[in-house]
Amino acid sequence: MTSLEVKRTNWGRFVKRLNAMYQYRPVSVTVKAARRTEQPVVDNCPFLGLSLTRIGRKIDGLELYTGWWDPDRLNRPSVAVRQPAKINQTAGPDGGIVGLTIESEDGAVVNLSFGGEPIPHEAVVEKLAYALYERRGANDGADVADWLEAELVVRQVVEPLVS
Repeated sequence: MTSLEVKRTNWGRFVKRLNAMYQYRPVSVTVKAARRTEQPVVDNCPFLGLSLTRIGRKIDGLELYTGWWDPDRLNRPSVAVRQPAKINQTAGPDGGIVGLTIESEDGAVVNLSFGGEPIPHEAVVEKLAYALYERRGANDGADVADWLEAELVVRQVVEPLVS
């Protein structure tokens, strides 16, 4: 495996390409805050994408979105890195990205590990629709409405990440 730093001037293009190529792949994420132990945040959830946050033209953050099965959490970042300093990508033997390491200026480190085949879009919508069904009290009769709401929520999160 090879590790390569992504130049800051290429972060925008890199994030768009990563989102397009790795969307829905299972991802596991750990965070190590400065002077603390590493903590798992996400385990084997679909990767929806990274988003750059800016103040004017300056990148001041990176936000990671994953396919939480909670409809109230899906449209919020799983991890937000303020003042990112460095992004390293790790390539596997076939040249594909198997991991990312994002370091912030304050010493925090976020590790992403990609694995397996992409989870079908419909499977993500299905799990979210089921979560909506449970949130309504598991009452039958609104399966189409749950599916349409889940589809809308997923689309609202995913589309800005790949456009």
